[in-house]
Amino acid sequence: MTNASSHSAKLAETDDPLAAPAQVADTRPKLVVTHGRGGTGKSTFVRVMFERAQSAGRPPILADADRTNATLQAFFKGVVRPDYPDERTVHDWLDAVVNQQAADKVTVVLDMGGGDQVFKRFAMELRLAELLDEAGIMPVALHFIGPDLDDLSYLNDIEQSKAFCPPATALILNEGLIKDGRPKEAAFSEIRAHAIFQAAIRRGAREVWFPRLGCMQEVNSRRLSFANAEAAELGLTNRQRVAIWRRVVEQAIQPIAEWLP
Repeated sequence: MTNASSHSAKLAETDDPLAAPAQVADTRPKLVVTHGRGGTGKSTFVRVMFERAQSAGRPPILADADRTNATLQAFFKGVVRPDYPDERTVHDWLDAVVNQQAADKVTVVLDMGGGDQVFKRFAMELRLAELLDEAGIMPVALHFIGPDLDDLSYLNDIEQSKAFCPPATALILNEGLIKDGRPKEAAFSEIRAHAIFQAAIRRGAREVWFPRLGCMQEVNSRRLSFANAEAAELGLTNRQRVAIWRRVVEQAIQPIAEWLP
């Protein structure tokens, strides 16, 4: 992992009007860690982060610690993964990733498997958020949540244990997980009012709505980047859906844009 470009995925280059700004408020390298149950949108959001960062010329290292689904490898080349799925191997791999990041001063996006406890124990052992901050690396925690109250369990686990609770913490509410026709505010009303959610907000976590893309399944099945999906043969209406969605996503993530790659 000698530099960000040598291990990062290579998507087709495009003159992308949605490229993230060349400069952000905090220029330190970042360790961005995704948390949450399986199927809550972690890997999809990682794809969004990578594409916008690559378009701006600063692609991060993608480190995939999901021990059951190698989703990111289907979309990107050069994804870093542990050799074996056992806990000791993953723990030692996390150790190596963090040490290499500190040596290379690059940004890393770490995509954890749904509810995986290895990172929690690793982070608690090292007081990882504080360690990274002292090493000049910005720690970022992204929690992915659907409208099911059980989706708060991992947030509660991380926050109560104080395993990885950096100031840069976001609560990503995934509108794509709403199973009925309720407005997002109604679907997520219990989540947002819950004591676990409110406690995170009070300590400074930022709320982000992640919009639904109606043709997401087709984009995924064709292994398209979102930028390429906007220009691909998806039909006129689906191409427009992707175009609108990408613009809505860019607006939605502005509260945490300075924390992203």
